[in-house]
Amino acid sequence: MLLQAALNGPFGKAGHEAVPVSPEELTRDAALCAAAGAGAIHMHPRDSEGRESLDAAVVDEVARAVRKACGVPVGVSTGAWIEPDVRRRV
Repeated sequence: MLLQAALNGPFGKAGHEAVPVSPEELTRDAALCAAAGAGAIHMHPRDSEGRESLDAAVVDEVARAVRKACGVPVGVSTGAWIEPDVRRRV
């Protein structure tokens, strides 16, 4: 059985103050989840303004840090609400 930890979602801090949004928060929470038994991480990276982002530089920074911190597979949202243009989204 694989337990995937979904760290955040489209709501960010508006949904709950403890939702991780910054690279540091995502990295910290991913490491905690992996230590607790999660075998994979799912997250919604955000830019410096706190908006969900699929910008390659944003995703690269966060995904590398999270992978290094937890050592389990990491996936990011590819929701159309983040980037409507499918060519830029995937």
